[in-house]
Amino acid sequence: MGGVVIKLYRYKTIIFLLLIFIIFLLITKKIYSDYRKERKYWEIEEKDIEKRERLAKEIKETEEEFLKLKKKLLPPDIFYFKKFTEEIATKANVKIETFRPLSSVKRGEWIEFKVNLKLTCSYQELVEFVSALEKMQVIEIESLVKKGKEENQFRGEMILVGLARKNG
Repeated sequence: MGGVVIKLYRYKTIIFLLLIFIIFLLITKKIYSDYRKERKYWEIEEKDIEKRERLAKEIKETEEEFLKLKKKLLPPDIFYFKKFTEEIATKANVKIETFRPLSSVKRGEWIEFKVNLKLTCSYQELVEFVSALEKMQVIEIESLVKKGKEENQFRGEMILVGLARKNG
């Protein structure tokens, strides 16, 4: 009978140790699962923070670029736009035969002037004129159409779009 009690005691001990081991495994699994969830949360949070910082930097750069461009905008006067365009044309030796305003539209912080120019010049002079206009960054060439038949002389029309400050 003493041997039976020892065997029972031994089995109870083994069962108790197995229960403790199973409980330990369950607790470890729960802790690890919580750790993984928390780690995933912080990884997502870190990516969100990096994304917000990158977007904030892009917004700041865009605002700085906008302010630089705003400083380059022309005064809100079509006559200034005409004078300005004629000065560039004179430097490039381009003859503007007509300067016809097409529209003036207010768009947010600026005014968009659209004009039609009839030009006569050599192709080299036209290239100089177009290059000078493109350097301005506030004048865009919407279209350029050749009207004449001459091979070494450009005769045609150009539609320009210029941006001006809304308030002086």
